Amino acid sequence: DAPYVLEPLAEGFAGEDPSVRLALLTAGVQLFFKRPPECQKVLGQLLAAGIADTHSDVHDRALLYYR
Repeated sequence: DAPYVLEPLAEGFAGEDPSVRLALLTAGVQLFFKRPPECQKVLGQLLAAGIADTHSDVHDRALLYYR
């Protein structure tokens, strides 16, 4: 059920603390490698929000994962 637990957290990505946003990005990528069909949409949302983030660490990590 992990992909479905991650969905509501991904929707509230911008309102979270930077350390939580970094953890969400990491969790999204790790989960994508285990269950790609269910996580593709959530990972796309996380990466888009992370790349648009103003916090430099979150932005850089999202770009790293995207590339």
